Amino acid sequence: MEIATERLILRPLQMSDATAIRDLIFSDPEVAKGLAHDISRPSARMAFAEDWCRDVGIDGGNQVWSQGGMGGFAITAKPDNHDAFDGLLGVAGVYGSEQRDGRWNGEIFYALGRAFHGKRIMTEACAAIRTAFAALPGPGDLYAVYWEVLNPASGRILRRLGFADEGHKALLDEYDEERVLSLRDFELWRVRQAEDAMLPGVAKEAATKLGHLAREGLLRREEALGELHDAMSGRMDVDALAAEIADAFDRGNDNPGMAYLKFSTD
Repeated sequence: MEIATERLILRPLQMSDATAIRDLIFSDPEVAKGLAHDISRPSARMAFAEDWCRDVGIDGGNQVWSQGGMGGFAITAKPDNHDAFDGLLGVAGVYGSEQRDGRWNGEIFYALGRAFHGKRIMTEACAAIRTAFAALPGPGDLYAVYWEVLNPASGRILRRLGFADEGHKALLDEYDEERVLSLRDFELWRVRQAEDAMLPGVAKEAATKLGHLAREGLLRREEALGELHDAMSGRMDVDALAAEIADAFDRGNDNPGMAYLKFSTD
């Protein structure tokens, strides 16, 4: 299955895409912050990329493609595009696709290289994927989760695609505890390696995500704020930001982390 849109070509993901995915998605903390992967260890980045290719790629061992379903797509530009897009732009598709009672169901997922943000590429790609999914023999429902407080742009994409709000989903309902806890390591690492000019914003984002973890009983407030303080120490006047960081943490603690949306082909 290959899908063409006005500007893009979407082709089934392959194992050979793993290196490009590692470099584009899993080596950029500003992209990975919208996912749920701890990329703080360089050795994990290739493993995450290979997992995606294996789980939803056409040659990765998952039988979803050969069974008539849909997995993941590499997003590329048409050769005659006028926007100078080149190479892999991102990844999108259906994760965990399976048949239940003869109907395909799964989670829509997507990640776009930072250089291509703000160009409506993902809206264009996911609209085509949604249409192709609805044309499968026996289409069912798609669901999506995203960081509601931290990534409102993702919500705007999903609602433009016709996804309807279904409330919220606990992190521990979507991911196992080890994976959720790994996000603390990722956020603290992101604070430590942030450029000085970006540090206040990154620290507040990290505090919000740690607040989400605390909401589910995985972290204690004072311990988490202390770790953030240590990660910023020596970089700037931490005390001057202490109140804003604490407010960001409390905002995360007061709000569920993941919004839950659904698209039905009925």
